[in-house]
Amino acid sequence: MPEVTSQAVLKRWMAFELRRRREAASMPTDSGGVRKVQQNDAAQLLGCKREKIAHLESGRNVPTKLEVEALFDLYGCPDDVGWFLEMVKKIDRRRRTNPPERSHEPSRYGLYAGLEEGAAAVEGADLVVLNGLAQTRAMAVLMMRSNADLSEKEVEERTEHRLQRQAILHREGNPVNLWLVIAWSVLEDLPGSNEDRHEQLGHLLELGALPNVDVQVLRRGAGVHKASRGPFTKLTFAIPGDHGLVYVETATKGLFFEEQDEIEKYDLIMNDLRAKAADQGESRRWIENLWKETK
Repeated sequence: MPEVTSQAVLKRWMAFELRRRREAASMPTDSGGVRKVQQNDAAQLLGCKREKIAHLESGRNVPTKLEVEALFDLYGCPDDVGWFLEMVKKIDRRRRTNPPERSHEPSRYGLYAGLEEGAAAVEGADLVVLNGLAQTRAMAVLMMRSNADLSEKEVEERTEHRLQRQAILHREGNPVNLWLVIAWSVLEDLPGSNEDRHEQLGHLLELGALPNVDVQVLRRGAGVHKASRGPFTKLTFAIPGDHGLVYVETATKGLFFEEQDEIEKYDLIMNDLRAKAADQGESRRWIENLWKETK
């Protein structure tokens, strides 16, 4: 498990490992055969409901030392208890010594922000608005103000939170790899004054010049594409066997998709967008032209 700074990703790793261990384990049947260990078997061992095992395997809850020892014995890997418990301790130390700052974003963004911080790669299909990781302060403020329910204080607080998230693009040693496919209409219809749009386009050019950032523009006339149902963001983690997750934001809540077949479908969609979008060189020239027009 690589070193990460996000408690959310550490918990994700822990949950993923518990589920992986169980699914790889077998147990004898009354007829003399063997079968896969189910969540109900683990629950019976711990004397709890199956829902508790599901919560442990989703990262909602963290297991105790005794629970880990019992489960790993059932799963046939008791020698790995010490190693696993070190990771659980790391999660607890990070929780106690670095409690998460109060987020001024809506609660549904709290988990996403934690996962984003620990991601190895972020891929965005920006078909309606520009990804928050690429926004300037002025653009973030304009986006926030479009929500009529926010006070000016809330706009400022959420803007600061959004800008703080962008630090993952510049962190030393392991900056996140960002790949954005942006619809032409998002850039042509940026809100604000010419100065606001000029600054935003210039900032996007600067980001695109970073070795860990790729920017493509889905130009007008690109044709029908597989992302016609809307924008999404995919997060990939440096966790062996983890397929990542896809986040889709609606007007009322954020949805996470994590099943392998779901991720594979979104991978196909993202690859279709990349194939239909202008390559990075052409995309940069198009953004530069638009940037000059906003002077």
